[in-house]
Amino acid sequence: MLPSCRLLVAIPLDREAFFESARADAQSFAALFRDARPGLTEWALWEAYEPLAVQARSVIADARAKGVIVVERPLVTDVHDAARNGAVVTLVAHWRSAEFRPADVHDVNQLAVAWTERAHPANAAMRTIFGECGFDKPPDAQALASRMNHVVIDVRAQTPALARARRLIAREYALVARRRLLQELLPAATAGGPAVEFSSGFEPLSNIVAGLSADCTCLFDLTICNSVLLGEEIRRKCRRAVVMMNADAAAPDVRLAVYRQIIRVMGKRHWSYQQAAMRLRAYLMEGVR
Repeated sequence: MLPSCRLLVAIPLDREAFFESARADAQSFAALFRDARPGLTEWALWEAYEPLAVQARSVIADARAKGVIVVERPLVTDVHDAARNGAVVTLVAHWRSAEFRPADVHDVNQLAVAWTERAHPANAAMRTIFGECGFDKPPDAQALASRMNHVVIDVRAQTPALARARRLIAREYALVARRRLLQELLPAATAGGPAVEFSSGFEPLSNIVAGLSADCTCLFDLTICNSVLLGEEIRRKCRRAVVMMNADAAAPDVRLAVYRQIIRVMGKRHWSYQQAAMRLRAYLMEGVR
């Protein structure tokens, strides 16, 4: 039995939740799944998503049978509660990175004017973001987002993998700083930013970390795409915690399958979650090679 483990599953688990999420926010997991399959009817779209929902419910049933405490459709407060009461917290959710998206640009004209007019109070700061060179034509939301996402990062490390991880973290922090600057100068011009999608919608990174105790000692397994910024922020606040984060896209079906095997191995071998997870991932990587 694994009563010290908490599993929080924030992706849609049934048809109603899937379409409710897709309609509620264009950046939700369900909406992005839909947009990647243009032209499908609602029936066909659910038929494409249903295998993931079935798998997730199966993994949840397996986890509960082994004593894992599972929360479906969690709120951000469920993460805080799990961190206070569990030794291991696994979060399966959709992550929105710090990267700017065209939908985040709410006022193209305001941004363009602040950048192009030397007399504008925000001009100097805007040029640190956009640079000195101009656009070939009046910018649209796509062009502005692309320019704001351009960050030059120079990171050196002993291994290519470590250098890549550090580069990703440095880039995310640079984009967070850029967002804060824009919010101070032009608060209505942009929106969005790093957040996790819970059942109530996206929760900003700051809200997630704020509810965690600095004395937290649990292990966080972030089964989330590109979770390096979230993981790093948790690690910086909770110095005694262990954070397993992911630098790449995390296919939910693969990560759920891995989670199922982790809890099975823990029960059979009496290994810790971290030991089982690392052994299994090393085995999978060896198989890929």
